[in-house]
Amino acid sequence: MAERTEIAKQTIAQDGIAPSFEAASADGHYIEGSGNDYLEVKNTSASPVTVTVPTPIKVAGLEVEDLEVVVPATSGHKKIGPFMPRAFTRPPGGADPGVVYVDIDPVADVTVGLFGF
Repeated sequence: MAERTEIAKQTIAQDGIAPSFEAASADGHYIEGSGNDYLEVKNTSASPVTVTVPTPIKVAGLEVEDLEVVVPATSGHKKIGPFMPRAFTRPPGGADPGVVYVDIDPVADVTVGLFGF
């Protein structure tokens, strides 16, 4: 599998921003785990897509269920987040500490943007 692609945060300003979106990657994405951001996913394909945000933690030895959000077909548009750092940020000492993984399936005709403060 190739390397994940970072989705750069676009900082929201009082006077507004012109949001931009990038194509979703089949190899997955990552975002910085600040806890103050949300992801926008736009789907113009004929099929729904699933956005998965894995949780790298365990509670009392049990895996915490991943966040899965379905974005409808054709004109689907969802805002997802914020991503609580304790639940979604990769822990120190492991692979990619301090970031949140985001997987999208399928990726054809899907764009993403990350927004925060």
